[in-house]
Amino acid sequence: GVGKLTIIDYDVVNESNLNRQFLHHEKDIGKLKVESAKEMLEELNSGIKINTIAEKLNSDNVRKMLHGADVVIDCVDNIETRLIVNRSCIELDIPLVEGGISGFYGFVLSIKKEYSCLECMGYENTKLKAPVPALGAVVGVIGALQAVECIKILLGLEGVLYGRMLNYDGLTATFET
Repeated sequence: GVGKLTIIDYDVVNESNLNRQFLHHEKDIGKLKVESAKEMLEELNSGIKINTIAEKLNSDNVRKMLHGADVVIDCVDNIETRLIVNRSCIELDIPLVEGGISGFYGFVLSIKKEYSCLECMGYENTKLKAPVPALGAVVGVIGALQAVECIKILLGLEGVLYGRMLNYDGLTATFET
């Protein structure tokens, strides 16, 4: 597996996270998400090295937090943070694997300096409708696809979703690029 991870999250586990954030359990409610995730991952692989950062990522600290990463996987739930990470990965020349969900739908794309990014696609103009509950099964599909993209990037394989977006429709069980 991947030998070293950095997990960044300032929040604590709450009950509403449990259906979609598979690294946390009921016993973790109230615990920092980075600590809960670290414990779970170390149970899966005792040889992994995990660095945790329990801070809110923002435009002032993002470069410091991402510096030295080989790949960034973004699993955030707000547009502002997505755009901050997108900009910083482009500036630092770090590949970014982006994923998002809304109900039964999700997307994955990989971003790199030479290819289109979230801002290039007009993502900052996205208007959020009323909040849609996160369906845990869809989160699992998108998370697994993000992991595959990350592994392809780390191994230097072809077929990475640079300049392309993979859309998933859980209602019709279809994918479209």
